[in-house]
This record gives sequence, C-alpha cells and structure tokens, in this order.
Amino acid sequence: MSKRPRLAIVGGGASGMAAALEAAKRVDVVLYESHTRLGRKLLATGNGRCNFSHKGFNDANYHGNHPHFVHDALSRHDEADTLAFFQALGLEATVDNRNRYYPASLQGSAVLDILRLSLDEAGVEVRCDTRITAIHQTKDGRFSLLHKAGKDRADAVIVAAGGEAAPKLGGTCDGYKLLGAFGHSMIETAPGIVQLNADISELKAANGLKRDVTIAIQSENKTIVRDSGELLITNYGLSGPPVLQCAGHAVRALNKGKKVKAVLNFFPEEDYEHLLEHFRKRLALHPLRSADTFFVGLLPRLLAQCALKAVGLKPQQPLNDQALAHLARKLNAWQVPIIGPRTFSEAQVTLGGIDTADFDPTTMASWMVPGLYACGEVLDIDGDCGGYNLQWAWSSGRLAGESAANYLLTD
Repeated sequence: MSKRPRLAIVGGGASGMAAALEAAKRVDVVLYESHTRLGRKLLATGNGRCNFSHKGFNDANYHGNHPHFVHDALSRHDEADTLAFFQALGLEATVDNRNRYYPASLQGSAVLDILRLSLDEAGVEVRCDTRITAIHQTKDGRFSLLHKAGKDRADAVIVAAGGEAAPKLGGTCDGYKLLGAFGHSMIETAPGIVQLNADISELKAANGLKRDVTIAIQSENKTIVRDSGELLITNYGLSGPPVLQCAGHAVRALNKGKKVKAVLNFFPEEDYEHLLEHFRKRLALHPLRSADTFFVGLLPRLLAQCALKAVGLKPQQPLNDQALAHLARKLNAWQVPIIGPRTFSEAQVTLGGIDTADFDPTTMASWMVPGLYACGEVLDIDGDCGGYNLQWAWSSGRLAGESAANYLLTD
C-alpha cells in the first residue's frame, strides 16, 4: 500500500483547523502551532461565547484591496454548508436576535473542544509549541519546514498563521514573513475592529458615559459607513460596538491621508427638525428653566454640561429658540475628529496582509508556488464585526484544505 501524501498546515487557529479537518479526509496532515494550545483566539470571540458565523452573510461584508476574492470560498462553503459542517462534528448552533450564530451551549470553549476532538478523531498530527521559522521548496517540488527541533518535509503547505491582531492570544507576523519569502506581496497592515483614538476635547467631561447613538464615519465630509448601538466615551476617544463596526472604514481612509471624523447623534430616533421641535415643546412646558436645568430628566448630566459648553451657553443663562437650535444641531450631529486606531493588542482583526492578487480565489493556491496555499487572516481580507471573520476562516480554510488534497492526489 502506497504512503499517503503529507500536507503541512502552519497555524492552529480557526482557518488552520478547518483546513486540517477537510484535508485529513484524504491525505496525511500535520498541523503546526507556535503556541502551547490550538485556537486560543476562539475563546475570546463573542465575549467568550464564540460568535462563529452570521446569518445572511455575503461578499459585501468583507473588505480588502480585492474584496471580491472571498466570493468563491463563501459560495462553496456558505451558511448552510458551514452549519452542516459543525453539526456533523457534533456542535449545535443557536442564533440571536442580531443574526449572530453561537454554539447552543453559549460557551466558546464548545467550538474549540469540538474542533480539537475532531482533529484527534481524523488522525491529524498536532504539533503545538512548534514555530515554523522558514519554508523552502526543494528541487523535487516538495517543501522543507524549519523549526527549533530541526526540519520536516511535506508535499504541500497551507499557511494559516493569522495576522497581527491580539498578540497575547497568538497574533503574529510569521505568516507574512513565510509567504513573503516566496515573493508574495504585502498590503500594509493596521488594527481592525478596534477602538478609535479621537479628539474628544468637547466631550472630555463625559468620560465613561455609555449611550445609544447613531455614528456616521465621514471622510472628506462624505459618509462612508453608519451604525447604531451603545457608544462608550473614553479618555482616549470612542469605543463600543458601533465604533468597532465602523473602525475599519475609518482606518482605511486615514491610511489614505484623508481627514476622518465621527458624527454622533445622541438622539438616534430623531433628526434635527424633530429634535428641535422636541426641545421647543419642552421649553414651553418649563419656560423658566435655565440652561443647566433644561436637560434634567432627559440627558445624562455630564453630557448636558458638555453640550452647553460646546455651544457657548452659560449654566444660568435663559434659553431662547436660537439656543435650542444650537443644542439640537450639536446633539444631533456632534463632530469628533478621528486620530487613528488603538493598537494591535486591542484589535480583534488585522486590516491588510498578503495580497490576494497572488492567490487563486477558486482554490486558495499561490499563483507563484505550486503546492503552496494560504487562508484566513494572513490574507488581505477582513470582515465586519459579528461572526464574519470566523466565517471567512471556516470557508477559506476548508477550501484550501480540499484544494491542497486535490493537488496532492492528482500531482
């Protein structure tokens, strides 16, 4: 009986494990992970519950220099196929009111445990605490993988080493270096799904305030993305779910040298005209109230103080229609200049990475090196917040795994 081909997968995160499970159906697989355990980032996603996909995702939820690159992987391993994949492993799913998929147990450890168990059942050789420092292609077309204990041989390689985000959970630049050594191009990286540093001088006194808002990110005075949810004002800038959702668009515009600002509507249910009328009716009911008491019962005290100061009103000053118009305009469209993202340590994903133009979107294979594949966050693809990035990991990883197996069995 002939020996089965050997596939090496570098990176034991979500995409690497998905690739291993797909390929192990037909070829021998060795999965290398530089840390002591597989899939550490999975335990941190979805506030520890692992939001592993999103109901109704499509290509528009993904970004990069060539965002259409995701189409083949997401079409082949779509929502239904992904749910079936996990159900076959033994993981049952539930979906919340925001269309986010979680394990039925609502414990992120369930996803990781089922993947580890399935890898063991599939006969995948897992090599943790083994950092691959270099990969070379030999004259016979095979690959040599170097690590601290020596070197291993493989007939094909998938690089699934992830990106720079969350270094304490395994974020690294290793994949960029390994693929770059073969001549693959690099798109500049930046933190994504991350808090934003901003000029909050007008809102400084409201540090720590949480409030539901609508946030619009504007670049050169044109809105490029909009979202709603709970905003958190911090000592460095802006945080909260809608900020994380919009951050990637802001960072990309900043990286192009454009001026970027967040426009905050602290009354998301009302536009300017309705808010002004709201204020007029309120003043008519309490005509003797001064500026410092007008918002009692309507706005948090610190936010009200910031608004009064921002429009130049003194606390004891009586209000008139002009003052109400200034307040309505400010609270309906409070402009906050964006300075830049927080660090990779605080980011959930990486923007940028290895240029997808160097890879075949139908197989995840390198156009430059036969037998070399890449998947997941190491590539210049990032998704919106809400399970989209893990979906890309599953879809691209499984496509890479099955494609590498096809290559090895037809070579």
